[in-house]
Amino acid sequence: MERIIPKYRDGNKSVLTKLSDHYDRLPSGLFYKGETGMGATYLELTSKRNSIIVEPIKVTASSKAYHHNALYVGSETILHPKKNDFGEIVEYLNRPDIPFKKIVVVADSLYKVVSAIKPENLKDYFLLIDEIDSVQLDSSFRARMESVIDIYKSFPKENRAMVSATFISFSDPELAMEEQINVRYDEPTQRKIKLYFSDNIKGASLTVIQQILSAFPSNKIMVAYNSVSGSLSLINYLVTHRIVERNAVKLLCSANSKDEAGEYYSEIDSDKLPATINFVTSAYFTGFDINEKYNLVSISDNKSPISSLSDNRLKQIAGRCRPGLLSEYILYNLAQTDKEKGGFTFNQLVEVANAEIQALECIRGNFMSNEILSLSHDKIRNLIIEKALPEEHRYIRLKGDTPVISYLNIDAYLEGQRIRRTLFNRRGKLAAALRSQGHIVEEVKMVSTTQVEKIDNKAASRKSRVQRIASEIRLLKPDDNPRQLYLLKNLDKLQKDIIEAYSMLYKNIEPTQLIDLIESKASAGRDNRVFKNFISSAFYFILNPNDRYKLEVAREIVVGKQYSNDELLNKWKDILMNMNLKKATDATAAVKLSNIHFKLTRWEDKETRKQLGHKIKNDNPYGLRLIEHLPVVNNL
Repeated sequence: MERIIPKYRDGNKSVLTKLSDHYDRLPSGLFYKGETGMGATYLELTSKRNSIIVEPIKVTASSKAYHHNALYVGSETILHPKKNDFGEIVEYLNRPDIPFKKIVVVADSLYKVVSAIKPENLKDYFLLIDEIDSVQLDSSFRARMESVIDIYKSFPKENRAMVSATFISFSDPELAMEEQINVRYDEPTQRKIKLYFSDNIKGASLTVIQQILSAFPSNKIMVAYNSVSGSLSLINYLVTHRIVERNAVKLLCSANSKDEAGEYYSEIDSDKLPATINFVTSAYFTGFDINEKYNLVSISDNKSPISSLSDNRLKQIAGRCRPGLLSEYILYNLAQTDKEKGGFTFNQLVEVANAEIQALECIRGNFMSNEILSLSHDKIRNLIIEKALPEEHRYIRLKGDTPVISYLNIDAYLEGQRIRRTLFNRRGKLAAALRSQGHIVEEVKMVSTTQVEKIDNKAASRKSRVQRIASEIRLLKPDDNPRQLYLLKNLDKLQKDIIEAYSMLYKNIEPTQLIDLIESKASAGRDNRVFKNFISSAFYFILNPNDRYKLEVAREIVVGKQYSNDELLNKWKDILMNMNLKKATDATAAVKLSNIHFKLTRWEDKETRKQLGHKIKNDNPYGLRLIEHLPVVNNL
């Protein structure tokens, strides 16, 4: 069913019509609104019935709950610094002073809300899933999205609805039968778009960003780019070439990528952009409103399916700006579809899924009939589901303990294929699609010679985060307690670990040398192994010479002597057994332990030069400058 409504209220072009001008509550079924900002969730939040509203990201859920005095259920935000526990949800549901319960929840926490409502009372609630296209497309990454749909289908048809401003077909047979309502304005919003095609999309993107900064230095910019690593490479170029200051750039992405984003990570905690240049990934493509004007740069890097932006996505991204964009730029390259396999149909994917399910049922029958094999059935089943990924997609999932077809992942695959094979397989296709929607599009080919260094973003981000906290430590006065740095905002786990390590060691090891070594070792590589080994070595070094553990090690492994790998293994087995600690498992582990405790040099046959083992040179492998030992303790 389609309904066309006037765009402006009473002919006043300064006041947009909202859905609440035409409905007193949201209709059930699949509700497609022609524009973003028509007020679908507002309509449900103000309706006279109990409502559960599911939002794709926590900042949106928190904001809508806060402004409508509704219950927010999700992880902590600026507006809701304390997470509601199960008891508080039940308490809210039982409040007699609130006639119509309004609960706004992030998708990951919907099961908590449903669990808190008595089964016989669920019929008294209306379930709304907002931005349903996000649920479809994000199903590749968020397993709970599947359970959201399971819960949705458990509600009576008249008590449920899904809302989106973009239409993506459902492959799930049950959802495909939902009643559809399309509501659009009589005057669709027209965007003026500058479309750039480039073979060097990162270089071209930098050119556009610099042009905007040069022409409008006081204007904010949003860069929509669904790649944390790609965003960081552009940020690195802008900062290292002194085009912008480091604190003028933020990266808004999923909390799962917080460590990777490092110092540039940010969240939206208001209806304003947090910085001059704001890179956003798909976590922020839908579901939040920005009430200030800005320039939008959208990057569809089609070398990677994850970074492709469809015409529907571009519409959602542009719709985040409620007052209207200052300007809109879209940059794209072509997908290499001729080198890709695939292009599979819905029926082919269902056949794949059913074949996988039959294989799992066969494995279950054979494994569960054997007492020994039955113990490993779940592990084998889960490995197959997680690792068998035809076309890099998972087409089955577990519902409880039963493998079933993952229709949301089929949706995501089919939409990805549509994007790459109809929009980005040839120049001009995207422009034609945008013009068919009524937009004014100017397409230009941009040749860029700017080379953007591909950085190891995790290592670079890690180094940046380490440098930040090391700089703060160096600013401490001699009498300051290093743990006061815990009060700094937006510290991640690594930075907190550095603060704690320094706090425990700076009275025993010369502080300047200590922070230099901590910064060096914590920055090395992409994980904590080098850092942890250094901290363990430092703690061993400052142990009192009369400490039981140090005496045990010194008795077994003597400085100046030579040991083969097997001898070291036997030594460490004895040491750890005597200390009731976990044993070294092999000679390699024993050598690693030795390197933590001692400086080793190569011991070899003088004639053949063949390595025989290691010589124990000293028990201070990092050359630490001692202030004082720890007092004697019984254990390490």
